[in-house]
Amino acid sequence: MLQNIHAYVSGSGHSDILWAYHAFNYNFLFPDHVRIMANQYKMGTSFSHNKALYCKNNPLYWIENVNAPVLLWTGTEDQNVTANHSMAFYNALRKNKKSVIALFYKGEGHSLQDKEAQFDLTTRVLDWFDYFLKEETGIEWIDKGMEKGDAQ
Repeated sequence: MLQNIHAYVSGSGHSDILWAYHAFNYNFLFPDHVRIMANQYKMGTSFSHNKALYCKNNPLYWIENVNAPVLLWTGTEDQNVTANHSMAFYNALRKNKKSVIALFYKGEGHSLQDKEAQFDLTTRVLDWFDYFLKEETGIEWIDKGMEKGDAQ
């Protein structure tokens, strides 16, 4: 288990590999189980043959173990890992009273192409680490985003 982590940043990532396993990837034009079983995740077997393995490695099932603030980002037009994954992870973190901010870049895909979006994300990631690693205060967008309110 990771120790002494002070902040996370995750971009365009799967939050639920069970959902992804059964989805179709419109970026690569094939079912995503190919990536889950053999490529990126190297699960080595199908979901139907080892459900426990998939459950053990599914990020949404382990939200309670997140131990540091999380900055999520994604493009709303991502056809590789849909923005729904980031929203689901955000919702689960908030429901479990974890510190999280999600950035959704309109019109962007799996990677940011617009120079303004690239600059915005880079600036926010630097702010994020300054805030949580260097303990810089007064970064308004983070202060506002960290106000949890009623995360039910």
